[in-house]
Amino acid sequence: MYLKPLLIVSTVFIIATIGQISLGMNYTDIMFISAYLPFEIIMTITAISLWYLFLRKSVPIYFSKDTNRTFFITLPLLLVPISIVTFVILGDAKEINYSILGTVLLTSLFVGISEEIYFRVIAFGSLLSLHNTPRKSILLSALIFSLFHLTNLFSEVTYFHMIIQLINTFMMGVVFAYTYYKTKNIVYIILIHFMWDFSIFTNAAYGSIKEIGAGMLLLVLGYFIWAIRNTLKLSEVKK
Repeated sequence: MYLKPLLIVSTVFIIATIGQISLGMNYTDIMFISAYLPFEIIMTITAISLWYLFLRKSVPIYFSKDTNRTFFITLPLLLVPISIVTFVILGDAKEINYSILGTVLLTSLFVGISEEIYFRVIAFGSLLSLHNTPRKSILLSALIFSLFHLTNLFSEVTYFHMIIQLINTFMMGVVFAYTYYKTKNIVYIILIHFMWDFSIFTNAAYGSIKEIGAGMLLLVLGYFIWAIRNTLKLSEVKK
């Protein structure tokens, strides 16, 4: 029963690795982010197609329109990056190449869609459908999401930076999976993921305030503490 989800999630590792090797640039480079757009489109189409062909009957995609306590608690994860992008663009409007910025926006959007389909819908959803507990499903899917970013080793990233990113993506994986579990709205998680990446890339390329990165890291840490505490409190009863 685990074979189909495992093969599907493995696909994104293969596509991402090929992309990293073929481009041969640091993934934090604004030109790398722009050049990576075709691979993100391929990953998005592949994710949706494989889910539809093999998992749609056993692993649903939730699009609930209801707002609850978790939605309002996590709303700053969407509003803060929107504010950062607005601040950076307004502050450096004359220096920004809007053609490249538009490509970065599209790349960030497809990152949000593809990774949320792979790691929240397919990985997390499959773990739940295979009668794992919500707690175990959240933690394992976050670990898979974190390990996926090992593909960045092929893009000239330092080992220290890689370790920091693995920790950061595990924390975000817990936050995203727990929020998806509670809100039942994948669109909301995609929007958060998209704006989070877009704000990071935009600030890295055009931002003039280094403290923004430190502030976002603290925001992640705060939400991780909130999400992990609530995750560990979840009932051991399998869903």
